[in-house]
Amino acid sequence: MIINFSVKNYLSIKETQSFQMIAAPIREKFESCNENKFTIRKDVELLKSSVIYGANASGKSNFIKSILFLRDLVLVSGNLLPQQELNFLPFVLNSKSQNQPSEFEITFFWNKLIYRYGFTGNRKSILKEWLYIKDVRETLVFERKGNNVEIPLKYEILRELKSKKMIRPNALLLSIAAQFNDKTSKEVFQWFANLNIVFGLADQIYNNYSINLLEDIQNREIMLSLLKVADFGIEDLKVIETEGNNIAFTIKGSDIQNPAITKGKALIKNVKSIKNVLNEKGQIESVIEVPFELFESEGTKKFFHLLGPILDTLKHGKVLIVDELDTKLHPLLTQRIVKLFNSNSTNPKNAQLIFATHDTQLLDAKTFRRDQIWFAEKKIDGSTYLYSLIDFKKGSTPRNDEKLGKNYIYGKYGAIPYLGDFDDLFEEYTN
Repeated sequence: MIINFSVKNYLSIKETQSFQMIAAPIREKFESCNENKFTIRKDVELLKSSVIYGANASGKSNFIKSILFLRDLVLVSGNLLPQQELNFLPFVLNSKSQNQPSEFEITFFWNKLIYRYGFTGNRKSILKEWLYIKDVRETLVFERKGNNVEIPLKYEILRELKSKKMIRPNALLLSIAAQFNDKTSKEVFQWFANLNIVFGLADQIYNNYSINLLEDIQNREIMLSLLKVADFGIEDLKVIETEGNNIAFTIKGSDIQNPAITKGKALIKNVKSIKNVLNEKGQIESVIEVPFELFESEGTKKFFHLLGPILDTLKHGKVLIVDELDTKLHPLLTQRIVKLFNSNSTNPKNAQLIFATHDTQLLDAKTFRRDQIWFAEKKIDGSTYLYSLIDFKKGSTPRNDEKLGKNYIYGKYGAIPYLGDFDDLFEEYTN
């Protein structure tokens, strides 16, 4: 479970921006919010979901991309070639920040322990990297500064990697140590491997993920039930396997710079929707099979694509981060997805959902606690500023019964676009 995350000098984020999932010591008015938090230990309560609002180009997506970059670098840096550059992307709208490193740090709860991990780096190398672990108190696992690495005596594998000079400038020590079966590093690596991140406009890449879940009877039943409840007119789903020709496979041989490539056949999985055919009296006369991706609406397809990550996250108590969750989906359906995570009955393992949206109908005191609501705003220099509703500084902290959606649209909390000359420009153009 994510406790907090901070990032500095990456994409539109210039100064350090911190995001946390720690529940604030507040009392909400509506009982519907009582289940929106959970306890990981006596001194820490976490939120089950958080939502991020903001104008277009305010940096919501860039914030999520920063978490994606952190995850992906952990998962792949151990396999990079020595000469490969790292894809650090500093804030370019400032001459100083262009040449400064980016920084990432995340604290999370996993298998009854709290981990704090982070690094700074640029395209050429990792400049700093650190990992701490907390049971009763926080202790050092390793701290890296350039070529110097501090490692306590009990971490023998980490110390061996250091003594044999196996820590490359363009690779994270965490990633390398996980490959060499350091127990603590493997635990952290596994947490990142379980972190689900979905970009709403590219949800189709999770199509196979959802299709594969259909092969499990329990998953199939819940997926069909959810599709029926969502009123998409689908009675059943059928997985069809077809043989594809000339599918290219890359095989890494002993020479990884010149891998062997072979062509062969592979099975391609597609889905067909089973739908009822009615007669003039509205009675079911027969059923028909139609290609799912061709005949279903964009909203239906997105919901199906998201079902895989959603069910996986809820079933195993993982974290799901989604950009543009509401795109293509009806507001009531988006609301039901959020409620799946906020409810004790449908989320007994305390999975977390973090998402960005423009859907102000969700911005309601009966759906979210005030500490679950975040805003991204673009500052005058083009950089992103991230803040929580509970920490809103313009005036007093919002009451627990405010009309949040209405107030946001009116600009009370900031993070909305300025459209002052919008009508005048069109009037001038059309006349």
